[in-house]
Order: sequence, then structure tokens, then C-alpha cells
Amino acid sequence: MIGSDHSPIIVHCCIPPKRVPYVFKFESMWCTSENCKDIISNAWAVNLRGSAMFQLVQKLKKCKGALRPWSKMESGNNVEKIKVLKEHLALMQLHPFSQEQFDKEKQLKEELEITMLREEMYLHQRSRINLLNFGDKNSAFFHATVIQRRQRNQMSKIRDEEGH
Repeated sequence: MIGSDHSPIIVHCCIPPKRVPYVFKFESMWCTSENCKDIISNAWAVNLRGSAMFQLVQKLKKCKGALRPWSKMESGNNVEKIKVLKEHLALMQLHPFSQEQFDKEKQLKEELEITMLREEMYLHQRSRINLLNFGDKNSAFFHATVIQRRQRNQMSKIRDEEGH
């Protein structure tokens, strides 16, 4: 019981964090999926009236609207998928050899290879974004990138036709 004739005041001091809006970006790894082309074709096939620029903008919005929910279902976490696929592959290789087992293992290896390619494409796109964001400045990031590229492009040996 409160021993005062004043009404208590409840104060909430926590300010809810502002939600940063998600900026839609086309992921190059989506091109490895069979469904991506169909989704874009269906979204692009809409007939619209207006100027060419208006039609282009509207079709891009349709593509964005169709790709956003699809990407959440399709893409997922490639790192986690790779881990799970490697575990399944290791378990499969413990079983005795059979043609059915061989076919399943081959299919699993193909799926693992595609998933690893998607992750590589994802990381490559992110590295290019970082280069675009940080590469313009005369910074340590820029100089480290230049040094790395110079080392990669450097030739230390030249061989003739005989391999000498």
C-alpha cells in the first residue's frame, strides 16, 4: 500500500529501437535456382499502360514483390545447409556400398556443390559491396585490397613448353 495522497506515475524509459527498413537487393545466387527465372518471367509478363519508364518501374516492383517472399523460403542459411549436407554425406559413407546408396550419395554431392556455389556467390557479392562502400576512400582497406590484388597478379616464374 502506498502511503501518499498522490497518484503513482508509471514511467517507461526504454525507447523501442527503430526498425531499419529492409532494402531489397537482387542476389546473384538466386540465378542458380530453377524457380527464379519463372518468378521473374511471370512478374514481368504483366501488361501495363503508361510511359516506358512507368512500365519499367512497375515491372521491377512486381519482380521485387514476387522475389521477396520466394527468397525467404528458397534461400535460407547456406552455411547451415552445407553443414547438414556434409553430415548426411559422412553418415552415408559409413553404410555398405550398393547402387542405390551410390546414387543417393551422388545426388547429395551435387546438392552440396550447388549450395557451396550459392554461398560463394553470396560472399562474392558482399565483398564487392564492401569494395564499393569502402574502396573509394584513401583508406587502409583500399590499400590492403590493392596490395592483395598486386600479389595475386604477380608472376614469379615462367615455364616453357617442356615445363622448365
